[in-house]
Amino acid sequence: MTARRTLSVLMIALGVAAIAIGLSIFLWGAIHTAALTEGLYDRFAGPSAASPERFGPVFESELRFYAPFWIVYGAILISTARDLSRHLGRVPALSALFFAGGIGRALAWLQVGPPHPAFIGLMVTELTLPLIFFALWALARRG
Repeated sequence: MTARRTLSVLMIALGVAAIAIGLSIFLWGAIHTAALTEGLYDRFAGPSAASPERFGPVFESELRFYAPFWIVYGAILISTARDLSRHLGRVPALSALFFAGGIGRALAWLQVGPPHPAFIGLMVTELTLPLIFFALWALARRG
C-alpha cells in the first residue's frame, strides 16, 4: 500500500471515529460517552478502577458545545482523505490540531491526575498518530 493510500485510510478511520464520538457527546452527553469508552476498555483489557469523578453540568454543557467542532474535524478529515491529491496541504495542520488535543490530555493528567486507562490510550494515540500522518504526508509529497 502506498503512503498516500495508507494516509487516506487512516484519515478516514479517524474521521469516522471523530464524527461518532462527537455525535455521542452531543446527543447523549459526555458522561454517557466516557462511561461507554471506559466500559469498552474494561471489557477488552480487564477491569480497571473507575474514573473517580464525573462531569458536572458546567462541564457537560462545555463538552456538548465543543462536540460539533469534533464532528466537523472528522468531516474535514474524510473530505481531505477522499481527494488527497488536491488537499494534501491540509495534512500538517490537521495533524497538528489532533496532536494539540493529545497535549491537552497530557496537561490534564499532570494537573488533575491520571484518567481511566482508556483515556491514556487515547492520549497516546493523539500524540503518535499525527507523527505517522506527518511521515506519510512527507512520503506522499515526494511520490
